[in-house]
Amino acid sequence: MKLLPVALFLFVIYSYTKRFTWLCHLVLGLACGGAPVGAWIAVTGKIQWPALVLGAAVMFWVAGFDIIYGSQDVEFDTRHELHSIPVKFGIKNALKISSAFHGISMGLLFYLYFLMNMGYLYLLGLAIISCFLYAEHRLVSPTNLKHVTIASYDINQIVSVVFFIFSSMDIFILR
Repeated sequence: MKLLPVALFLFVIYSYTKRFTWLCHLVLGLACGGAPVGAWIAVTGKIQWPALVLGAAVMFWVAGFDIIYGSQDVEFDTRHELHSIPVKFGIKNALKISSAFHGISMGLLFYLYFLMNMGYLYLLGLAIISCFLYAEHRLVSPTNLKHVTIASYDINQIVSVVFFIFSSMDIFILR
């Protein structure tokens, strides 16, 4: 309950960030990345490094796919003086930033493999997730945003389930 105001603040302020900053995708990522950190604290009673690493991985993952989704709104956002990474840097560069964010997320999840002494099932899950993220970025381009919804939502629903299943199997089967 003590952290509820923090979560509430992040989710409320996110709704307004497009009005004043192009960092809105990272604010959404931060709000979502707080979930695993909050869950960790609720279970252990402590703020620990692995929780922060996982939270950061979620933050960059969510920000990455939100940038892809936001790429289809550039004309609307520009006309209404709203801010986003695609508006600020153009769609081509925004898609590169999205790829970089997903690379950072995967790097943090790989770091978590060592930090948490995970096993081969966790690594297999990361390999599968990498393939899905690669496919996600192949589906969209600055000149073809037709598959934005598939790239930003459908694929990432699968990514989250794959991460949950393979992480859980690794923890409950290999330990």
